[in-house]
Amino acid sequence: MILHSNDTQEQEVVLHHSGVVIKRATSSDSISRLQIEKSIYEHLGSHPYIAKFLAYKEGELTLAFCAHKDLLEYAGTFPDQLIPENELSGICQQIASAMAYCHYRKVTHRDLKLENVFLDSEKQVRVGDFGFARRFTRMGQKFEPAGTLELYSPEHFLGYMTPRTDLWSFGVLMFELYAGYLPFETNDIVRNKPHTWPEGVGTPHIQALVESLLSYNPKHRPLFKYILLNLN
Repeated sequence: MILHSNDTQEQEVVLHHSGVVIKRATSSDSISRLQIEKSIYEHLGSHPYIAKFLAYKEGELTLAFCAHKDLLEYAGTFPDQLIPENELSGICQQIASAMAYCHYRKVTHRDLKLENVFLDSEKQVRVGDFGFARRFTRMGQKFEPAGTLELYSPEHFLGYMTPRTDLWSFGVLMFELYAGYLPFETNDIVRNKPHTWPEGVGTPHIQALVESLLSYNPKHRPLFKYILLNLN
């Protein structure tokens, strides 16, 4: 696994205190992101696989603490830095469930990646970090590019992204969870030279699903509600 950079986002200060996580803004831009994140959490309401919003006050966003932190850190607790495949099926199902709900509520995450998916004390998924998220009215709605350079979709390099970009991000996330590395070289801006799967990793069904999520044409990527059917 590799730590992804994020050149487009100034980092907020994250504090852990008495069973909660406090995200504290460090600039006017990060205040704006925290306000967006607050509004998204309020719009989404409660969901078992989305980070639990507790409070917002004066540039500080408070969330419930996740004992196992994010998926990248959790993977790092294993000798080969790979989460066992018998755990990955449930993790991917829960992420897909959270994202299906987000899209049902007309919210696009726009920065879905290992570092933005957390595990609570019971190792249940909590999708978080909605600072780049936006509400949308249709799946083809275009937004300005945002997110993490190494994970950019083909449409990122054409100057836009849509809610279907979340599907690409989920495909990248699944590939990285199973294989331990990204499906593309970061300098392959056309995204047409995918890495091959390591031998013996992932079932043919999982590999086919990931490859469909990494379709160059966003309209060819399966929606999260159909992904859930494939993962059950």
